[in-house]
Amino acid sequence: MTVFVVVAEVEAGDGHEETMAAELDVLAKASRAEAGCVQYSLCEEEGALGTWLIYEVWQSEMHWRQHLETDVFRAFKFDVLPSIGRLSARKFRLVR
Repeated sequence: MTVFVVVAEVEAGDGHEETMAAELDVLAKASRAEAGCVQYSLCEEEGALGTWLIYEVWQSEMHWRQHLETDVFRAFKFDVLPSIGRLSARKFRLVR
């Protein structure tokens, strides 16, 4: 099995920290319930209000790509992010 890892950083726009936190909580809970999700950790940066790191582990890239097509993720990406924040993500393959 090739494990697929995604590390994403999310930043809320000024004044939108609480809204972003609530939206990320919805996304995290839904993602953890998806097929192929091994781990979905949401971390808030110490001393940086409104900045989060998401550490995702999926059984395969296919499972992650299916995650990107879910209603919850698409709502977050297209409705939430453009109005209150930004997201950057990097993809990794577990080698050891």
